Amino acid sequence: MFNQGDIVILDAGYAGKSVRVISRTTKTQAIIEQKNHVGKVYERRFRQDTGLEVGARGWRTPRIYAPRPGEADEVAKENKRKTIIAVLSATQWTDLSLDQLRRIEAVLSENARGKDDAA
Repeated sequence: MFNQGDIVILDAGYAGKSVRVISRTTKTQAIIEQKNHVGKVYERRFRQDTGLEVGARGWRTPRIYAPRPGEADEVAKENKRKTIIAVLSATQWTDLSLDQLRRIEAVLSENARGKDDAA
């Protein structure tokens, strides 16, 4: 059973995992609030007994579950890593000044040297 305020992992299959908080509950459902791509908040409802999303069908139905110790931090870190990679991938490098590019190069070079030292 889930309670309001519980931290859970939302496993959405190919869309990945994310850390969520139960916003409210009913006798049979746990409800989380989520934002869509334009920032509008909507509710996603999950069954209290199984954690499966209400109304979803198919073999890969989104579900929520209580995280193992440390799992919420791991999922949050991995999602942050993916976000940073996406931002860097979308960066228009040609729009940056030479000074900005040199600072980025210095950070990357420092990171590369650190890896060489660890090997």
